[in-house]
Amino acid sequence: MSLLKKIYKILPSKGLKEALKEVYFNCIRKEKFKRKNDAYSTTFFGKIEVVTKLPMYYVVKDINRYETFYTVKKDDIVIDAGANHAYLSIYYGKKVGSAGKVYAFEPDKINIVEMEANMALNTDVENIQIQEELIWNENTKLEFFEAGTVSSSIHYKPENAKAILKDAITIDSFQKREQLARLDFVKMDIEGAEIEAMDGLVDVLEKFKPNFAIASYHWVNEEQTYKKVEAFFAAKNYPYKTVFYKDGEVITFAGNSVA
Repeated sequence: MSLLKKIYKILPSKGLKEALKEVYFNCIRKEKFKRKNDAYSTTFFGKIEVVTKLPMYYVVKDINRYETFYTVKKDDIVIDAGANHAYLSIYYGKKVGSAGKVYAFEPDKINIVEMEANMALNTDVENIQIQEELIWNENTKLEFFEAGTVSSSIHYKPENAKAILKDAITIDSFQKREQLARLDFVKMDIEGAEIEAMDGLVDVLEKFKPNFAIASYHWVNEEQTYKKVEAFFAAKNYPYKTVFYKDGEVITFAGNSVA
């Protein structure tokens, strides 16, 4: 056990433990963390500050990974599919600026409460639109297992999850409904529904040629989803690359940024 872990275990209060975590992550990460009143501030690259109810110590790694090939920029139109507590949505919202837009898809109402609370802490961001629909390969209604965690899913039921009926929409239909003139980047982590979601954005793929970062580590029908995500892009002759990380994360990137 490292010295820091030993010290952490014997600290008498939660406040002291949090203070040690802050010091530790400020030492090992390039982002800067600090407590801000009753919330937490994370500063990226010395200029982009995201304020959240809970610290983003373990989230920043994923944020950086999603931008391995394509970096979200000013004026971009972004879909954050599987927005959870809006950490990435807020970060993208600050990057794209007032002329850009972030569509944050999150069907779990418990998570949406947390999203709205985090968005309220970032009053300079007004370009995030919460979408409560599921993303699918047709416009329909589906049984969804709502757990209030990152594990809420269509395909499998987490412990203590509640089954509810939710509206589902294809990204092609969403594009027409919202009259999107373009789509620059799609981040997707929707607990195994990535395959169906891809089947529902064929028109958008041809029209706008967006860049993708898709969490493809999920297992559906005893098969890891990256295989079917890759097969989808291969069939469309669309550039893609799957990256396997040592901690078990798998992300499939696609678009001209990986060509």
